[in-house]
Amino acid sequence: MDAMTATNEKYTLEVKTSEYPYVHVGKKDIECIKQREVDRYKGFFLVLRVGRQAEWFATPYKAGNIQVGNISFAHFRVARDPALSDSLNSKFPKILEDHYECINKQGLPGLRMIMDNMGIESGE
Repeated sequence: MDAMTATNEKYTLEVKTSEYPYVHVGKKDIECIKQREVDRYKGFFLVLRVGRQAEWFATPYKAGNIQVGNISFAHFRVARDPALSDSLNSKFPKILEDHYECINKQGLPGLRMIMDNMGIESGE
């Protein structure tokens, strides 16, 4: 997923969710971030542990800081970008409230439609 900020910085996000205390990072996930770095996108893993106290961690990708395999949420929490993570977490409840019904009814096609309307590109 690619996005631009008001300052025209470009981000590419590998979004991962899990009910477990870890997320699985595949070789493809890292390769996708590296491909976008060539176009000057800043690569981040955006991870969410699904649960009662869900919190997004936006963790910048730097060569070697995230490897292929099962990576604990603790790792992402410690390495997160606090400003970006806090910004996402402050807006997430409102976004969820605004778009939950559409996504719940239409699933992934509904989510893609919302993202298109917001100008967010999806790699899948």
